[in-house]
Amino acid sequence: MSPLTPSKVQAPSALTFDLSSLGWSAFQDLCGTVLREVLGQTVTVFPKNKDGGRDAAFSGRWTRTAEEAFEGEFVVQCKFAARTPRLTSADIDPELPKIRRLVRRRLCDGYVLMTNSTVSADVWASMGEKAKGAGARWFIVLDSSQIDTYLRESPRLRAVVPRVYGLGDLGEILDERAYEQTRSLLAAMQEDLGRFVVTKPYHDAIEALSAHGFVLLLGAPGVGKTMIASALSVAALDSWDCSTIKADSPTSFADHWNPHTAKQFFWIDDAFGTTQYQDHLVDEWNRTLPRVGAALRLGAKFVLTSRDYIWHEARLTLKLRELAALEDHQVVVDVHDLTAADRKQILYNHLKTGGQSIDFRREVKPFLDDICDVDVFLPEVVRQFANPRFTKRLYLSRSTVQEFFSNPVRHHMDVIRELPADDRAAIALIFMSRGFLPSPLAFTDEQTEALRLLGSSQSGVLRGLNSLRGSLVTTIEVDSTGQKSSRWILKHPSISDAYSRIVAADRELLVIYISGAPLSALLKEVTCGDRGLRGALVVPDRYFDLLMSRLDGTSKDLSDQDIDSFLISRCDDTFLGRYVEHHPRLVAEIERGLHVRVAVRLNEAGVLPDPVRRKLTSVLTDDLIEQFDGTIIDGRLGWLLLTDPDIAMLKARVAEELLPMLATHAEWLQDNYSINDDDAPEEYLSAARTTLADLAELFEEDKEGQAAIDSALAALDEIQKELEEDYPGEPDFDDDWRDRGRMVEATPVDSIFSDIDE
Repeated sequence: MSPLTPSKVQAPSALTFDLSSLGWSAFQDLCGTVLREVLGQTVTVFPKNKDGGRDAAFSGRWTRTAEEAFEGEFVVQCKFAARTPRLTSADIDPELPKIRRLVRRRLCDGYVLMTNSTVSADVWASMGEKAKGAGARWFIVLDSSQIDTYLRESPRLRAVVPRVYGLGDLGEILDERAYEQTRSLLAAMQEDLGRFVVTKPYHDAIEALSAHGFVLLLGAPGVGKTMIASALSVAALDSWDCSTIKADSPTSFADHWNPHTAKQFFWIDDAFGTTQYQDHLVDEWNRTLPRVGAALRLGAKFVLTSRDYIWHEARLTLKLRELAALEDHQVVVDVHDLTAADRKQILYNHLKTGGQSIDFRREVKPFLDDICDVDVFLPEVVRQFANPRFTKRLYLSRSTVQEFFSNPVRHHMDVIRELPADDRAAIALIFMSRGFLPSPLAFTDEQTEALRLLGSSQSGVLRGLNSLRGSLVTTIEVDSTGQKSSRWILKHPSISDAYSRIVAADRELLVIYISGAPLSALLKEVTCGDRGLRGALVVPDRYFDLLMSRLDGTSKDLSDQDIDSFLISRCDDTFLGRYVEHHPRLVAEIERGLHVRVAVRLNEAGVLPDPVRRKLTSVLTDDLIEQFDGTIIDGRLGWLLLTDPDIAMLKARVAEELLPMLATHAEWLQDNYSINDDDAPEEYLSAARTTLADLAELFEEDKEGQAAIDSALAALDEIQKELEEDYPGEPDFDDDWRDRGRMVEATPVDSIFSDIDE
């Protein structure tokens, strides 16, 4: 890579970076990056236990200035000091035997010392005399002041090593280029940026932005999507000279996009839904994607984040023709893709600077390598482990520390239970607001009732919010309508999950649980009235309207099948009666033949209007005769909706219109079978066999009808044989995966955690 030309945007000359907080491993990585990115050298960095006296090396011609050039074999040695003292001439003495050995092997024409300490001119000269006396032709020092200069002058270097944004004054870098709202958000994240680790996903994201101007970061909660997005946003401000905007929706992007300003960077978290897929957001994106394409062509850049399971659903309905790179997955980055080295560096950075005492770090030091091997390694949990608030009552042993990382929800439950009443109330109000509590607060009746149940007050919950700020809760600025407003949010979704479990177990806090619990969990844990389900949380009728409003307000977060299942199995007759009254759309859909299971349950409860029942049975009868859909004669479904006169009428229509056509239906099934799209022949024909079996029961005393049905069953047997002749056999089972062990990177003899307690 050729040396970088400094951008016209440079960090102020007074800015310095606290390199001592990096740790020896990260400092060595920074040195390699400086050599590659700034000085244009193709550098080999050696493992700590196999360096042969060299931290890194490069070979060739090195032109530092127009008047200064070197050529040959270069050795790089990194000297890291936790407290950045000044080096003395004697500090080179332990290296002299290594220099002599490398010179004899013709591996050291030039010796480069890189250090986070300062080196005076006199010490530099004295060290140089010793190094040349050992055989080196050139001796070069890059000390902290020189590395500071490189960091100030090269936005590209800062973008590649974004952790340095947290080691200096971020406000000096952002200055007037950042929009006020986003600058405030990024400045609040500076402490976290100071712990940032350049992982493979970050490198992939930089490449995607450079090549396409767009990147989508995918991952589960807590894997670091937002942290990578924030680092990219600062890099955009600094390296690309972009005005950065944190938008909260496609509409917000459209409102803020300026076609006359090419350099805009848009950061949109949870682009397709926060915890569930939200089709209205995807509809907004479909309307907005042409503008996104136009903005990209004019030079704008985008970073979006999404939980992976939400993206997998969203991409099915997104019109991606406007973004071919997204459709082809060229700009999709999986944030889970952390190497063993990434995990260790993340843990080191957070623990070294996170506020834990030296005694704590010394006690957990033997367990740190094991922590990095847990199945689910979440950077958010690492951040909490480095915060004394989360470990106050944690007994430190190998098993308990591993459990902390393996099951963070359980730990959050313990933490929340031990909070003062006002702090618990603060979490409750955010929970009741589905994760976004407006600030300043305007208390609703439900919130006031919740505060009473929790032993808090309006003034007390304000104290609680400010007490938890930065640890369990934080604030964000939103601007979706042109007017800025603040929201209190929980720092991580696992806190909401933990609180949900706590209130679900306390019947006195039912109003809080109904107001805030995720619907997907709520509908699996409560019943409306007592339905006799053991262990279920019974919602009394005074809260029916509250639960119904949750279903109506966010039902897009759930599938129709989820709501149907809840109505069928977890709602008593009283709730169903109210639900039918307030949902004419459901009634209309039932009339069209949808929600048959719900209709059966409503009919059982006596709340399905008879005209609706008759219309539904007529539609299902037509489906049987025209499409061979046996729902109407299924003993668990449509059959339960029929009266005796209905059954007589059904039998007459089937005898006259369907039985003579059974052979035609069988032929249609054979002609429309596709090897590529359908199941194996036996599974494909199973629904038709079930319908014929139900018809046989309906006509069990009718010999003519039975004969027609038997003939159709025999025809299906012949069809199955013919289809199976062309159906490919099952592929051989490939058990090669059993032999593939997990690839584990070699761990240096000198662990990265060797100085964690210094």
